[in-house]
Parts: sequence; structure tokens; C-alpha cells
Amino acid sequence: AHLTSLKASLETQVVERTAELEQTQRMLRALLDGVPSSISQWDRHQVNRLANRAFESLYGIEPGQSVGRHARELIGEALCQEDQPFLERVLQGEAQARERTITARDGQGERHVYTRWLPDRGDGEVQGFYAISLDITELYERRAQLAAALEQLSLTTEAARLGTWEWNVQTGELRVNERCAALIGYDLDALQPVSIDTWT
Repeated sequence: AHLTSLKASLETQVVERTAELEQTQRMLRALLDGVPSSISQWDRHQVNRLANRAFESLYGIEPGQSVGRHARELIGEALCQEDQPFLERVLQGEAQARERTITARDGQGERHVYTRWLPDRGDGEVQGFYAISLDITELYERRAQLAAALEQLSLTTEAARLGTWEWNVQTGELRVNERCAALIGYDLDALQPVSIDTWT
């Protein structure tokens, strides 16, 4: 009777622990799938162990089809080769980061992402790595637009022979172009080093 009671108690504990574990896994999955960043876990051989919805969406993978597959299958041979130097260092225990361009599987469009690779340590050694990617396409496009606008402004300023000056009030740094110096009767080299004191 004591043995039967003990067995029933153990079975109840196993059922309770299993239910707790399943609840924790559901909660973790909901959290992972709810964040906009791509999150994935890989073993030392670059076989996927975990991938959230953002990862699968970014790389055009059917939901739930990442685990157990090699990185070459999931993100492509070219990107794997580009990433290899970073992955070698992360597997030596050094966190890595870089901006990357990802071409859609159908060849239509590109996404720009900032990726960090973090070592996955266990039992005193690196077991694999985590990859966290943030889609920065909009930021990348805005940077390109800003660079183009600055280039256009520079060309316009030059063509119109405008004198320009820029004063950083916080640092005291002053920048003037050659035309600005010429308009006030100076050669730009004669004004060096340029500061606000030059004008007072």
C-alpha cells in the first residue's frame, strides 16, 4: 500500500511538473514570437535549435520549419560565407556584430539588418551561439537619403558660390567654406584654426 501511494504521488508530481514545463515553454514561445527582432539559437555546427517568427519571416521560411536545419538551408550559402569569420570568433567566445544585407528568397527586395551573435555557454565551454537581428532597413534608407541630400546641398552651394559657416555652440567648433572666407577678404588657410574667436 505504501509503494502504491508513493507511486501515485510520484506520478502526480511528474504530471504537475510536466504541466509547469509546458506552460513555461508556451510563455517563452509567446514572448519570442512577440518581439520584432529576429532571434535564433544555433549549435557549434550551425544547426538551428530555436527560431522565432521574426527570424522565419525575415528569411522567408515557413513557420516551424527552422529547427534541425543547417544555416546554409535557412539563410543561404552566400550569407553563410559572409558570416563565417564572425561565427568563428563567436564560437571562440567573443560576441560579434555587423550590419548585413539580406536579399529576399524570391529575389524581390532587400532588407538591411544589424545582427549580434552571442556565445551560448554551457558546462564551461561554448556550445553554440545566439543570433539577434534588428531590421534597420528604414534607418538605412534614411541614412542614404540624408547622404544624398547633403551631397545635393554641397553641389548646390558650390554651383551658387555661396559662403557657408556652421558653429557648434556646445563645442565652440566653427566650420567655414572657402567662399565664406573669400567673401570677408580672407584665404581659408589664413583663418586656421577656425574658431568663434576668429570672428570676435
